[in-house]
Amino acid sequence: KSEYLLHFAEEFQLEHLQSFPLFIPIVDEDIFWPPANDSNRHGYLIYSHRVPVRQEMVPSWAVPFTMIEMSNPRTPRQLAELYRKSCGLVIFERTGAQLEALMCGCPVVTIPNSSFRDIPMFGRFGNLGVGWGADISQLEWAAKTVTVFQKVYRAYANAFPDELVSRIEEALLFFRGRDAIATSASDGP
Repeated sequence: KSEYLLHFAEEFQLEHLQSFPLFIPIVDEDIFWPPANDSNRHGYLIYSHRVPVRQEMVPSWAVPFTMIEMSNPRTPRQLAELYRKSCGLVIFERTGAQLEALMCGCPVVTIPNSSFRDIPMFGRFGNLGVGWGADISQLEWAAKTVTVFQKVYRAYANAFPDELVSRIEEALLFFRGRDAIATSASDGP
């Protein structure tokens, strides 16, 4: 009760603790933006960092693919080019790459596994631009809704400065009130 907590997405909210949402836009839209012409996309991207991806884990429709992994680092601009040219990004874990790809118009398919059981940021974006599972229909859904995701993301990004100011003001009131209660309790009768 003596802490003021913020969470980035609903899945990060801690049980039994009051926490307030604060979505922080993490995508640099000067780098990650959609191409003028979406018809030149080919191939897929597979993201791997914490979950080692084996060939048999990759859906058959996602071939040919390029691996995005820490053993072969790329700059943000190189990643953005890959996202703008690819038909989709397949992920097996939570990653900010999902948001970057979506802002480049690249649909995302998330493959559930033992350590990845929920669509990331579902509470904020629903499943806009994101498919859940290896079925091709999930890629089709993601591709059909990626531009809607971009509009929703931009609305949150545009609202961020005002939301941040509100959260700071709330935190200041919270701590002033907490300190006032602590001071009056220590003064005693």
